Amino acid sequence: MNVAVDSVTIWLGQEDFDLRPSLRHALMLSQRTGGLGKLANEIRDGSYTAALAVIEPQAATAFIENKVFNDLESLTGPLMRYIALCAGIDPDDLPTEDKRVAKGQAKSVPVEEYLADLYRKATGWLGWTPDTALDATPAQIMEALKGRQELLTAVFGAGDATTKHDPRAWDEKARDFFAGRTVKAA
Repeated sequence: MNVAVDSVTIWLGQEDFDLRPSLRHALMLSQRTGGLGKLANEIRDGSYTAALAVIEPQAATAFIENKVFNDLESLTGPLMRYIALCAGIDPDDLPTEDKRVAKGQAKSVPVEEYLADLYRKATGWLGWTPDTALDATPAQIMEALKGRQELLTAVFGAGDATTKHDPRAWDEKARDFFAGRTVKAA
């Protein structure tokens, strides 16, 4: 996912606006009846109210209702891209037919749960403040999580699935380790 692409530009009237798919806005949109899936369908079908629901919180301009109505047809593509980014999907990186996960191999999770999980991980695993987590985009949170996992792997290792846990008590392990070794006092 490209974290550098953190906004979608739309043109309303004589102005352009950058819509930033923050986790806060994604969660707000996912709370609508039917969630992001229904919102995407409404946008695709040319719904004025759906387009306004996406744009209005981020584009402070006079007569926004009229501008959205007048430019509705040209907004469909950018708004569909925006909703995908809110859901943590990079529209430029969709899997091709040969790279798709076989049905039944991946766990399907509702978008609302996925976004809540991103918030938990951003505030819990990454230690971000709630405001920082809500202002980040899903792509930024996912990349930060990858970085955290790389750090933990570098520090603690990836682990070896073939390594068996030694059930002996610590003092037995220490005794065996030091068996036959002499310890010199300084």
